[in-house]
Amino acid sequence: MSTINSNSLTNDALYWQEETVPVADPNANSQLSQEDFFALLTEQLAMQDPTKPVDNDQMVSQMTSFTMADSLSQLNDKFDDFASSMSSSQALTASSLIGQSVLVNTNQANTWQDGNVSGAIVTDAPVENMQIQIVDEFGSVVRQIDAGSQEAGVIPFAWDGTDDSGNHLPTGKYKIQATGDVNGLNTELAVQMNAQVSGTAVASRNVTDMQITIQDEAGQVIRTMDVGSAQAGNIEFGWDGTDNEGNIMPPGNYTINIEAKVNGQTEALQFGVNRRVDSVSLAGNGTDGIILNLSGDDSIRLSDIINIGD
Repeated sequence: MSTINSNSLTNDALYWQEETVPVADPNANSQLSQEDFFALLTEQLAMQDPTKPVDNDQMVSQMTSFTMADSLSQLNDKFDDFASSMSSSQALTASSLIGQSVLVNTNQANTWQDGNVSGAIVTDAPVENMQIQIVDEFGSVVRQIDAGSQEAGVIPFAWDGTDDSGNHLPTGKYKIQATGDVNGLNTELAVQMNAQVSGTAVASRNVTDMQITIQDEAGQVIRTMDVGSAQAGNIEFGWDGTDNEGNIMPPGNYTINIEAKVNGQTEALQFGVNRRVDSVSLAGNGTDGIILNLSGDDSIRLSDIINIGD
């Protein structure tokens, strides 16, 4: 009686072997080249019936058709190369916008773009012992800057959000105050904050009761600015990053809304906000494929720019 060896069932010969010879792709050479065409034409002329030669007009027509098709194919390749070159050139041009401000159609704005806030102290007379104080929302002085003696005029300042020890202060509302000795009397000085957000509204007609509101990320209105009447055209505006009480708002994204009365009816005005370009990305061909990455984690296409600022 014969026996079956169980080990023979696991012999490697019973398994499919990996292919060692690559199989040619049948579609790899599916296109007819110019050399293939003339080789076939030569073979056709050599094998033609001497009693019924190929018609000259028909042969010329075939050669012309193939030449035109080949020329169009080469022209398409050149256009693709041209489009690729144009995209690279546009991306290089767009890279010059890095660090610049561009006007875009958005209602979103962000503050503390350069990591600090700035402004100016305004005085009509010389000041001695000028002190600039940063006060938190609880009334405590968290930073004091000794500005010394200053002549009358506009005195610029900046604050980087740190306390006297250089520690970054927590997110919150802060107010800037300034005092100094004017003619021997300790006097509170006027503080003006520089605009952290700027933009341009567009009015097709003269408007009245124009009002700009700023909302925080929670949707609460933290600042209302009454602009009043304005002529038709471009109306520039700015926000210094403070609320209605003069507190400096923390870094973040804020929503802008602009309304005005046109012929007695309240309407929302179209506007754009100036945003800084942080970097440029290439995502395709043409201006639609060039992406500008703005401060505040927003991105727009190069073609969406309304105006380029300073």
